[in-house]
Amino acid sequence: MKCPYCGSEDTIRIFSIDRMPTMLGACSISLLRHVKVLPFTAHLCKNCLLGFNSSKLDRMELQFIYDNYIYISPFAGIGRTKYEPILEIIKKWCSYNDKIVEIGCSEGYLLYKLRELGFKNLVGVEPSPQADIGISYGLNIIKSYYDGSIFLEGSVDCFVMSHVFEHFEDPFSILRFIKHQLSEMGKIIIEVPYFTGFHHEHLFFYNISFLQRLFRDVGLKIVYGEISNDALRIIAVHRERDIYADFELENETLDYIQKKAFDEYNTFKENVKKINDYFKSVSNLVWWGAGSSSVILINQLEPEIINQRDILVVDGDKNKWYCYIPGTNIQVKPYTDINQKKIDLLIIASSFYKEILQTIKTLDVQIGKVVIFY
Repeated sequence: MKCPYCGSEDTIRIFSIDRMPTMLGACSISLLRHVKVLPFTAHLCKNCLLGFNSSKLDRMELQFIYDNYIYISPFAGIGRTKYEPILEIIKKWCSYNDKIVEIGCSEGYLLYKLRELGFKNLVGVEPSPQADIGISYGLNIIKSYYDGSIFLEGSVDCFVMSHVFEHFEDPFSILRFIKHQLSEMGKIIIEVPYFTGFHHEHLFFYNISFLQRLFRDVGLKIVYGEISNDALRIIAVHRERDIYADFELENETLDYIQKKAFDEYNTFKENVKKINDYFKSVSNLVWWGAGSSSVILINQLEPEIINQRDILVVDGDKNKWYCYIPGTNIQVKPYTDINQKKIDLLIIASSFYKEILQTIKTLDVQIGKVVIFY
C-alpha cells in the first residue's frame, strides 16, 4: 500500500474491521437508506509516519456524508467539554481584534463562546445543515466547503480547525491555501485525534512527527503542541517567524507510533469481546450513546444478538431521538425512557461519559453496574 504523502511503499496495516458503517451517528430513515456497511483498514507509512485510511470511500460518497453531517450539539448540552482545551489556547495566543476563522465550525459553538469572551472578528466555514444553527445565533458562518478562494491573501490572523483536518481528502493542498491566506503574524491552531479514531470518515491519522514534516514542507513551523485525552493540539506559524522556536516532542519514533496503533487495535478487539459477553450474560441491559463510538461498537455485536435481543439504546441529544443506529436499524430513544426503572447494567459508549454520568444523577433510576467504552 503506497503512502499518499511521501510515496513510500514501506507501509504496514495497523487497523482492520469487517463491519464499519459509512455514517457514524444516528440518522433518519431517509439517510439510513444511503448507509453502507463496509470493511475498514488503515495503514502506517514507516518512512514519514503518516497514518492513512487505506479503504477510502469515493469522493461522491464522502461529499454525501458531509453534506448531511451531524456532529455533537453543544447548544443542546452535548459535548461542551470537548471545546475547553482549544478555547484556552485561543485565549492565550490570539488577541480580541484578530480575524479568527474556524474551518468546519459545525453549529458554531466555539465561535459563540469566543464572542461571549469579547473576540470581535469571527468567521465560520461549514457545509453541513448544522451551519444553520449557528447562523440563527447571529454568527457569521459561510455555508460552504473551505477552498483557496474564500479569503484574500494574508487576511486571516488565525485559522482554527478542531477535529476537521483528519477529514480533508487533500489536507496537503488545504494547508497551502491556509498559508497563503494567513497574515504575516498569523497562527494556525489545529486539534486532531492523536493517532486514533479509526473509521471511514477519518482519512488520515496524525502525530507530531509527521505534522512537523508536513508543515516544514509548506513553509510553516510548529511552535507549540500538547496531547491530552487522545487529542493532539498544535500551533503553527510562518517558517520565518524567528521569535518562536520549533516545538519538539520526545520519543515519538516509528516504534512508538506503531505500538500506539497496535495497542489501540487490541483494545478495540478486547472491548468488542467484552460487549458481546455482556449481552450474552445480562438480560436487563441498556445502552447509552448514539454517536460514533456507539455506532462502531454496536455494529460489532454478533448477528444473533442483534436479531434476537430487543436492545434499548438511549441518548441525551434530542436531535437523535427516534433516529436509527446505522448498520443495525436500532431506534434511539430519549434518555428519559429509563426514568423510574431498574437496570442491571448500563453501557455508556461515548467520550462524553462524564457529562452523561451527571445527567444520570438527575434521573430516578436504579443501576446495578455502569461500564464505559470510548
